[in-house]
Amino acid sequence: MPNIIIVGIFCEDIREDAEGLFTLVRVFPDTVILSSFPNMLRSLAFYLRVNVERSFEPTPIRVVLRVRGQQDMPLTILDLDIIQQAQAEAVSQGLPFGTIVTTAAASGFPISHPDRVSAVAIVGEAEVLCGTLKFEAAADVC
Repeated sequence: MPNIIIVGIFCEDIREDAEGLFTLVRVFPDTVILSSFPNMLRSLAFYLRVNVERSFEPTPIRVVLRVRGQQDMPLTILDLDIIQQAQAEAVSQGLPFGTIVTTAAASGFPISHPDRVSAVAIVGEAEVLCGTLKFEAAADVC
């Protein structure tokens, strides 16, 4: 997909300070080993950074959390106004792209069995994988 870059990071918590800077707390590796299933994460947060080139034809961007066999869980929608504002700021600052940062968090995230959780951005007809988190069972220790 030209003209857009989307990156997501799963972590336990996200904090934003008064200056608009973010701290990501306990960033998860690609694979999380859990002692047993079902299990419950204390919290699950998602940091999303979207870079749109000034030439990107604005279209809403819908971001969902996807788990196999379940309905997509909406995380956020970046509407036309947000995208156009980022592009206008890029033009005024002489930058090649505008940046949009958004976050989402859930307290008490259930994991019923070993599986993968993916954040997917839907841009028009295209889907962009933004981040993925795999949950596995710890090997039995004899």
